[in-house]
Amino acid sequence: MIRAARWTSQARQAVIVTLEDYSTRVITADDPLWNKLGPPLMMEEPISPDLVRAEAARRMRELLGARDEKHLDIIITNGLREAARLLQKEVAGERLTEEERARQKQLKQIDAAIEAIRAASNRLEAMEPIPDDYADDKYWPAAPRRS
Repeated sequence: MIRAARWTSQARQAVIVTLEDYSTRVITADDPLWNKLGPPLMMEEPISPDLVRAEAARRMRELLGARDEKHLDIIITNGLREAARLLQKEVAGERLTEEERARQKQLKQIDAAIEAIRAASNRLEAMEPIPDDYADDKYWPAAPRRS
């Protein structure tokens, strides 16, 4: 189900839709969802911070390969627990194995990527008005390369 839709630009060649799970997706005329868009959804209201936060969540889900918001929360929680265990081991004076050091580095990179997405979202949310093309990659950090 589509909760909201908005033109991505003045050219009106694509629409960003917010789906029932608050994920966002850009669709064009060749997308099957295009025909489900009706005039009531084409509101010309200012972009809300909620839409920016939904885009940030979408990018975090993509970064971590999460299926949905609940799965994202589980992945982040598990990462926090794993990072805490590794830190606890170091604080206790135990040496990390090579695999643990590599995982610790990966967890730090993931954390930095999430923080960069949140910072970009915060900047966009503070803009007056929020740009219509807020979902454009130019406002967001580049996705880290997978190692």
